[in-house]
Amino acid sequence: MSSSTTDEIEKLKHLITTYPLIDNHCHPLLNPIHASSRPLESIVSEAHGDALEHSKNTLAHFRAVNMLAQKLGCVPTWEDVKRVRETREGWKEECFGGIQCVLMDDGLDRHEGMAVEKHDEYTRDGGRRIVRIETLAEDIMEGLINEEVASDRTKYLDKMSSTWKERFTEGLLKEYQDDNVVGFKSVVCYRTGLDVRVTGQFDSSVQGFKEFEIWVQQARDGNYRLEYACLNNWVVQTACQLIRDNGGKKPLQFHTGLGDNDINLVKANPAYLETVIKEYPEVPIVLLHSSYPYTREAGYLASVYKNVYLDFGEVFPMLSKEGQKSVIKEMLELTPINKLLWSSDGHWFPETYLLASLQTREVLYEILAKWVEDGSLSYQQAVDLTKAAFFENSNRLYNLNLEPFWDHPAPINVSSPSKSPAMFEKVFAQHKEVSFLRIQWVDYTGTLRLRVLPITAVKKKFEKGWDVSITEAAIGILHDDVPASDMATAGLLDLKPSWSSLRALTPGLTSTGGAQHASVMCDITQNSGAPLPLCPRTILQTAISLAKESHNIDFLIGFETEVAFFSRSPDGSLITTTPHAHFWSVPSAFAPQNRLLCLEEISRNLEAAGIELIMFHPESADGQFEFVTGPLPPLAAVDALYHTRQIISTTAARYNLHATLHPKPYHNQAGTSSHMHFSLSPPDKEFSFVSGILHHLRGISAISMPTIASYERLADNAWAGGTWVCWGEENREVPVRRITGRGNNHWEFRAVDGTANMYLVLAAGKEMRMKSCLSIPPGLLGLKRRLMKVIIGNPANLTDKQRDELGIVEKIPTSLDEAVVYFDMDWKLKEALGKGVAEKMITMKRSEVVRMEVMGKEERWRWEVERY
Repeated sequence: MSSSTTDEIEKLKHLITTYPLIDNHCHPLLNPIHASSRPLESIVSEAHGDALEHSKNTLAHFRAVNMLAQKLGCVPTWEDVKRVRETREGWKEECFGGIQCVLMDDGLDRHEGMAVEKHDEYTRDGGRRIVRIETLAEDIMEGLINEEVASDRTKYLDKMSSTWKERFTEGLLKEYQDDNVVGFKSVVCYRTGLDVRVTGQFDSSVQGFKEFEIWVQQARDGNYRLEYACLNNWVVQTACQLIRDNGGKKPLQFHTGLGDNDINLVKANPAYLETVIKEYPEVPIVLLHSSYPYTREAGYLASVYKNVYLDFGEVFPMLSKEGQKSVIKEMLELTPINKLLWSSDGHWFPETYLLASLQTREVLYEILAKWVEDGSLSYQQAVDLTKAAFFENSNRLYNLNLEPFWDHPAPINVSSPSKSPAMFEKVFAQHKEVSFLRIQWVDYTGTLRLRVLPITAVKKKFEKGWDVSITEAAIGILHDDVPASDMATAGLLDLKPSWSSLRALTPGLTSTGGAQHASVMCDITQNSGAPLPLCPRTILQTAISLAKESHNIDFLIGFETEVAFFSRSPDGSLITTTPHAHFWSVPSAFAPQNRLLCLEEISRNLEAAGIELIMFHPESADGQFEFVTGPLPPLAAVDALYHTRQIISTTAARYNLHATLHPKPYHNQAGTSSHMHFSLSPPDKEFSFVSGILHHLRGISAISMPTIASYERLADNAWAGGTWVCWGEENREVPVRRITGRGNNHWEFRAVDGTANMYLVLAAGKEMRMKSCLSIPPGLLGLKRRLMKVIIGNPANLTDKQRDELGIVEKIPTSLDEAVVYFDMDWKLKEALGKGVAEKMITMKRSEVVRMEVMGKEERWRWEVERY
């Protein structure tokens, strides 16, 4: 297989595992009070009672419980799955992950199920209704029975037939005209079979009127179920006529194939519907549930009739994996790809949605990847098929007019390496001297964490497949490794290296002068391989794509890395008392000699790692220096930033120095920041973009200045960015500075320090709805805003009236507590961030405040200087 085909297969895998889904057929979840009325095991079988017990011994059940246990981090038994799911926070949202919109038939167990609109919080574009026509007919009969007067029953029966028909037709029309109703569904398959006859008015025949009379008697006894051939045929016929006469804009779904033992499986063959299909060519007809075991018949109908579409649902998770593959292959033997519609047939429990999504993606990828490899399909044909079946066909057929909200339109690092020794040689061609590889990620406390692999182990993973996992708890631990209140106690996540970020740390950078290390930044993914919405690096990639695709904006980002160097005493403690011969940009700051040697080696090591060092110079505080690195695209810039910090800290350790990013390394000297420079292309959107940042700056502060110490740095008249929300040109007393001159106009964001997670400072994303980014989407939120007036001079020295005239009315928060309050109040920013990320940030920050406030000020300072 060629390298180009390998890349295409990886991109195809990314597409299939991340592209949004429209679920064209599903049912409501059970209301909490009815949640125990059905066994969870029923999600994998149509069996009931004793038969359900036997079905637990099927391959489908084994696979389902294994997948759920893997997601929940528990033993693969139904008992353990049930126990853990009850306390899993956000489990319902997780189960709906990747589904953008749901089309719900709410006629199933409707007195026990949640309302359709109650599901809106689980998907980006909420739910739409599919009206079950038999249920509508039964409701009308129930209403007629309730209107009866016992003494007039005989007389009333004479009029009942025509009244029922009129009300049913009127009810159908009313539902058709409801914008939230996007289609209809018939379960005639369950009632009298799919051999529907187009016979005209049911009550024009003796048999039809007799059936109506029997149904009325049955309804008077409280049983409204409609299961009489003449009546059911008329209901289907009337629905078809109404859809046809109103332009054929809303499809009619038919249950076909697979069902519980209430069904006549022989009459569940969609071939029986051919009469209806021919009679109503203007009516879009959807054959549900893959028509299993009649998939080939359904594919034939979809291929020869323009109005027939094939849904491929319910077989996920009802069949074994190999059975599912057979269904997909049979479906694709004849069915045009523009006729395929995905569904979960989700019902009762959220796990039905999760399993359907995961299993569909897994099976479809394995089939299409093989066909691309052997040339049966081109890469682009496989892409088109996936997008059509997952989203585009349903979007068009049901007239939803949605845009696919694809979290990751560009491959997220092309995921893990192929199972190929050749790929190892390619990736490490420039790093043959490396002995150890650091697999790294940055958590919500801004802490760089890692796994270290010997290079021999790395090579084996290229040969056998990448499988480095971490506990799901890693998303919810504080900087002292204590769990936050929302930390998951079970479950696994995978680390997927982004090989474009691979850089060598150069020889001798460990404190012992040992073997050479290299480092690579990782995306955190779900154990299934699907992207993790909470992964900071993934969030940044999403924000970049959003800016490009929605607004055609590109960015360049550069960082000033400020650090303070402390010497260590022989016992390893920090030496905090030094003669103050250190001032901004003076040569005396290079003393003692080992400090200058360290700075020179840092410079050489950055160059060897391929990081452009523009300059370094002394800052104001003792031992404080700034390293200015060159501009890069956002993701590469943040990757390089963390590599820069590693080179600085590991090189310093060799000279018995400790490098800290602490925002206030000395109580009475200048603070340490991590200013971010940025430019936009095209530049005509810069001012409105900056307006968005300033408008949301108080909420943004909780992420860009995320520690108690961050607010000890802020001050007026200290070149620290000031305390007022404003901007200026070449003004260092403002949080956002416009840099001009020498044809290199750009911006500097100054309300940020080195304790922040820079992936989140540049991009904070969503779980279900919009994406946001602390330099990007808050800026995007401001693209229609006007920028406040430029400030000349120090805003702190102006009068209130002068500041009001300039539009300067807000101050930056003075504490982390205050910043979190502003963040929590900024509903637009939280909506842009997404519910999951916003809640995670609030929980983590408040938990950190509680942990740090129990320490004394001096103890906390020393702890944080060592920690950061």
